[in-house]
Amino acid sequence: MPNLTASQAAAIETRNAANLKAAKDGAVLKAAYYKPVILVGSTTDQHAGHDKATIAFLLASSAVKKEGTIKIKKGGLTGPGSLTFGGGLVSPPAEAKTWLERITKKKLI
Repeated sequence: MPNLTASQAAAIETRNAANLKAAKDGAVLKAAYYKPVILVGSTTDQHAGHDKATIAFLLASSAVKKEGTIKIKKGGLTGPGSLTFGGGLVSPPAEAKTWLERITKKKLI
């Protein structure tokens, strides 16, 4: 299991939050899970905006790797919206949910 530095973890959370915020309602973002970390990308690139050295480290040191999608439903007056997992992440690991719960109030489906 990879041991990330505090700065690597913070950079991943910051980029994940930025990619989620930049997405339009209904967008399907590509994502990658490298136990215990999830990287949220863009509609075309699962690593969009993430540090290349950190990605290389995760690819080399993670025993569990999954690729999938996250569909975003923006919130409004009726609720915070949701993130729906698909593809290889249709049943996301608990660690992936934990990473996202720290940066979003959206319901994780």
